[in-house]
Amino acid sequence: MLGGVKEAQGDQAEAIRLYREAIRYWPDLAEARYNLARSLVANEQYQEAEFQFKQALVAAPEFAEVHHSYALLLVATNHRSQAEDQLREAARLDPGSAVFHS
Repeated sequence: MLGGVKEAQGDQAEAIRLYREAIRYWPDLAEARYNLARSLVANEQYQEAEFQFKQALVAAPEFAEVHHSYALLLVATNHRSQAEDQLREAARLDPGSAVFHS
């Protein structure tokens, strides 16, 4: 939660540090890995962001938002077929989401 507050305040570096700290205490906390991955993407640290997205999905494979955000990273890094797979999974997990279907 503290990482989210720092992120909202525009302090990405502190948000990343706090997300890492949460993961240190609870490695399977998918939300912390998801938030860390999003922050890393914002800082163009794509390789580590991909790792964090994958770890979040290991911890919580039904977390549709992770599939969606990971897909956006894959599009940005020119891995469109993998992105399509992730988007389809996000839409399957949350069929009512117009964002995932668009």
